[in-house]
Amino acid sequence: MKTAIGFNGQGIQNKKVYLELKEKYKETEVIIQRANQILSFDLAYVLQHEKLINAVEYTQVVVYVINYIMYQYMIEQMNIHPSIVLGHSLGHYNALTCAGVFSFEDTLKIVERRAYLTSQCVKGRSCGLFAIKGKQIDIEWIKNKCKQLSYGEKVVEVAIINSSEEVVLAYYDYFFEELVECFNEYFLIKLNVSAPYHSSALNKIAAEFYKFLSEFPVNQPKIAVVSNCTGSLLEKETIKSDLVLHLTSTINMQRCIQYIRNYDVLDLVEVSFERVISKIAKTMKNINTYTIGLEEAQQNFHNALAEGQSNNMLTCFLELYGNLLSMPEREKYIPTSQLEEYYAILKNVYKDGKVDYQCFAEFRNRYHDIATRSEGQLTDDQTLLLQYHLRMFE
Repeated sequence: MKTAIGFNGQGIQNKKVYLELKEKYKETEVIIQRANQILSFDLAYVLQHEKLINAVEYTQVVVYVINYIMYQYMIEQMNIHPSIVLGHSLGHYNALTCAGVFSFEDTLKIVERRAYLTSQCVKGRSCGLFAIKGKQIDIEWIKNKCKQLSYGEKVVEVAIINSSEEVVLAYYDYFFEELVECFNEYFLIKLNVSAPYHSSALNKIAAEFYKFLSEFPVNQPKIAVVSNCTGSLLEKETIKSDLVLHLTSTINMQRCIQYIRNYDVLDLVEVSFERVISKIAKTMKNINTYTIGLEEAQQNFHNALAEGQSNNMLTCFLELYGNLLSMPEREKYIPTSQLEEYYAILKNVYKDGKVDYQCFAEFRNRYHDIATRSEGQLTDDQTLLLQYHLRMFE
């Protein structure tokens, strides 16, 4: 069973999220202080004021740090080992940190610079993002309409493709109200975002942003990362150029979700109090989604994980059981009665919809004991299988 982790972007930020995290997770203030040692402003102060949280020069940093705190809280609370990570818009930076591409500190510097450059680019301009929703959106019609509306410094472009029923448009040098009539065939929602991200309106800051990125080392991803721009896996060599494209051109979240489904992901865990990526994933079949900020979803994931673990353990143990029974002089090392006892413990690991973690730990310890005592008694193939099983139980 493969698990993906998803991080959301701008539009989810508010003071309530910060206060809830502060109450739930004792390390929240520690991480805020770590951030303050790097930032040119007092993040703790900004997080106390809703107006500042939504200011273009601060919002990106707020979203990145809140996502980071939520992820740290999640890995402390839940036994999750992702095979692949992705982010929605700004959440992509959290995916890069999660995969070890950039450190928390370096990513924070990059995001703050991105925010500063963006704020300079949009100063004194009316701009932002709005969502278009409808049944089977005609994306080509929308793109043509955008071309008609884009001239001089005015820009209207498709910024995000979420699904066949929702796209997000960026606008620059327009008021949202001016554009409502142009797309009156669809339902429009103005988003809580004050810049035309993922559009050519930000081309003027692209070179400076790339120059800033060149100062930072890039690590090989420890976990697979999906590019918002291409909807495929990122390579170390293309990460910086991809971040510039991410700023100035359309991102395709529908393609990203399609990729993780083809990657055999069964569970998508969304690091958020809001459903964004999970809503997109719900438009496709065969992916379970869990939004970890919501207690019910968190419990559902715990239960699914526990059931999956216990089923995997049972399968592994039965394979090992068969190998051990055929081992020469096995009774000298592991009596049959002991094997039967271990099997009885394992059957009780998952019961009544919950995992018994004490029972899980007891079985894991005994499994290691079996491995130690049977060392040198198994064939090469059996030894490899045993080692594989032991790694699963770490």
